[in-house]
Amino acid sequence: MEKIKRYFERSPVKFFLLISLIINFEFIIGPYSFIEIRNVFNNHMVFMKTYGERLLKFGLHSWDPSVVCGNVLATHVHANLPFHPFYILATILPLWSVYHLWMIISYFVASYGMYLYLSRIIKISQIASLFGGILFLGLTTQINIADTFV
Repeated sequence: MEKIKRYFERSPVKFFLLISLIINFEFIIGPYSFIEIRNVFNNHMVFMKTYGERLLKFGLHSWDPSVVCGNVLATHVHANLPFHPFYILATILPLWSVYHLWMIISYFVASYGMYLYLSRIIKISQIASLFGGILFLGLTTQINIADTFV
């Protein structure tokens, strides 16, 4: 037990990446995984793919022709992400893999960011910071699940 404790104290990045992969274990199943817990996939991921395709074909533009008569992208809900790397990834990779990659990276950034905040800014012990990162990740996951049913 002491070896495991020392390993994760020295390498918290690997620890939080492992936890993020465990929470999002369904990526192993691939396209057969149950990913429609929220309607993120049907709404946002399809928009990412179409916008990414238009971005590669026409370059940067500020008009969204997918709405009835078109829409200025600045008024669109996704307008804050026109340079997001997942827009390009959505044109190359299958949408289920982009979705799982997004979730894994989101959970990793949330938990590791909380760990860094607790250890460097608040200056609490390493173990307490690891626990805080895990707790924050658990709360983030629960909030995402709770959003589904509200």
